[in-house]
Amino acid sequence: MKTNKSTLVTMPVGRRLLKFSLPAIAGMIVNPLDNLVDRIFVSRIGDLAMTGIGMSLSFMLMIFLVILPAQG
Repeated sequence: MKTNKSTLVTMPVGRRLLKFSLPAIAGMIVNPLDNLVDRIFVSRIGDLAMTGIGMSLSFMLMIFLVILPAQG
């Protein structure tokens, strides 16, 4: 997303907040839906597979917490 510094300064706060928060909100909605669909398909395999998804989600979150702030 290419924006001018002058646009960011002159744009009203409400519009600026919507412009930058809507992609984050969309990501927060899509992520649990993806997790739900994964669980629906894996639940057909068995309980052990569901346990694997539950444990891997914790590790993925820890990795994201370490990697993403380092990139910003």
